Amino acid sequence: MSNKNESSGLKDIYFPYPRQEVPLNTSLQNPVWTLQDHPHGQLEGSGSSVIYIAPDFSSNSQSRNSSSDISSLLAIDIVTALGGRHYQAATMLTFSLAPQPNAKLELKPVNGHAPLKFSITNKEGKWIDVPLENTSWYILAGNGHVDKTTGNYYASADNPSPNTVVLAIDERYQFMWIFALITIPG
Repeated sequence: MSNKNESSGLKDIYFPYPRQEVPLNTSLQNPVWTLQDHPHGQLEGSGSSVIYIAPDFSSNSQSRNSSSDISSLLAIDIVTALGGRHYQAATMLTFSLAPQPNAKLELKPVNGHAPLKFSITNKEGKWIDVPLENTSWYILAGNGHVDKTTGNYYASADNPSPNTVVLAIDERYQFMWIFALITIPG
């Protein structure tokens, strides 16, 4: 099977808000739409156009159950359209919290390396780096990876995905989520 996301209208990654309706279109003939694995959202409709309805989070609380539990922060759905011998796939990343303007994640290539820089603002409004030992890294979509000891990002050497989404969480604050994400082109 071949994947033709770019040429037929279906994007690689979407970031819907909770309960947002996202129209999805394909040029595949007689497509069969599915939500993979354990879906959080819903699909409505059939044919070349369907609607993805992002999940509703029961609580917008910023409290945390554990430092490694990101399931209360986001829901990930994979939507596929299969038509004949071709398919398309899209990743839906729905966050329970609004984006945080006091945190940023940047890719700063230096001497053949691609270190990620995770920063937050302090009380004076200045950007300060989050220490690597206090950062948890997650790949939400795509097949790149992050070296947890150096913060260096590596694209897949074999078959890089069109985009990789990296999430960084500051683990120093157990009473609230402090996070940033970046989409890195393949």
